[in-house]
Amino acid sequence: MKSLLEKIFAASGLATAKGINNTCQCSKCCSQKALLFESSPQSFEINSSLKLHKIGYGNDELSQMARNFRSSLKLKGGNIAVFEFEETIPDNFARYALKEGGGSRYVRIKDNKMVIQNVGRSTHSERFAHMLIQEGKKMGIDLNVKSIYTEYSPCTDIRNEKFSKLIKSGCWSLIKKYYPKAKISFSFNWDFNPETADKNAAVRILLNKDKLSNTNSAKTKKFK
Repeated sequence: MKSLLEKIFAASGLATAKGINNTCQCSKCCSQKALLFESSPQSFEINSSLKLHKIGYGNDELSQMARNFRSSLKLKGGNIAVFEFEETIPDNFARYALKEGGGSRYVRIKDNKMVIQNVGRSTHSERFAHMLIQEGKKMGIDLNVKSIYTEYSPCTDIRNEKFSKLIKSGCWSLIKKYYPKAKISFSFNWDFNPETADKNAAVRILLNKDKLSNTNSAKTKKFK
């Protein structure tokens, strides 16, 4: 029986996770013609309960977890999201999420937090996390989302330019519908480009810092 991750790959035409280059979150929607891309939300209040905040990269616990996840895998592209729940994540959900989500390369869980990256160029990290949460509900595990951090601001709906017909619902619509009470934060503005300059710069600094730290550590050991 295929895992959730394998089903996502199959639906997107990707047979395996091997060799996937996480550089673009939306290869299909970026290539669409005659589309109207709604502006990605910035820092403002949607209603009395749902707010979106822009924060510095690594400036709070959730953002730092995303940085650490990226650093550990040396990921240059893609997007990482962190879902924080009201309750500690039960062991049976943790085991399920790791198994169905492709292991620690895609999903990591600690206490009441789940860190997750997007699936190649197919499923965005916020939607991937939502899929796992919904599958958990089928198992009788009801997790209440308290906060969501995503490196990029949540993507918005894609509509036909001529008829303004909805072609694809974005992650922002998903969050508003299913997690209206959650605190939402991000560090970089998502604008339908494969990558953005500010995010690329932050990732380069992060990975180069790690590389320098490892080099200095090796030199220290050598001279001991």
